[in-house]
Amino acid sequence: MTFLTIPQNLTKSVMSSEIPGWVVILSSQLLLFFFGFFLDILSIIIITIPIIVPIILAYGYDPIWFGIMIVVNMEMAVLTPPVALNLWVFYGVARKYGYRLKEDIILELSLFWLWMGFSSRYCLHSRKLSFGYLRSLNFDNAYQGLKEEIWI
Repeated sequence: MTFLTIPQNLTKSVMSSEIPGWVVILSSQLLLFFFGFFLDILSIIIITIPIIVPIILAYGYDPIWFGIMIVVNMEMAVLTPPVALNLWVFYGVARKYGYRLKEDIILELSLFWLWMGFSSRYCLHSRKLSFGYLRSLNFDNAYQGLKEEIWI
């Protein structure tokens, strides 16, 4: 992809089309969520991140914030059928304790999925929430150094 300059050409075309940044973020999250129905997380990251991240950086979004959004989105995607890889792992553990797939596990995981959806959409609109834990660890100084060395 790099040899063919696909990410660079795609970034130029998206930036020249004057699509708003929130549309790019939302469409990239929906695309990643859709891929999560059929692929595992590592495959999705290897396939899509080299294409999506240059576009996100061109819009001026924070790459660490975008990474947090990807992690939350991928966790929701692998809990969603048709493949639902993490759902089957959870079922393998929970059936030893008498849980039934349809009645117990799906109901509890749907509540978890709704909560993750709410929190990810809140993080989408409030970037301060995404960095709250890192700020509690006094990560600001290290983050600024990382940003100056790598991203600028």
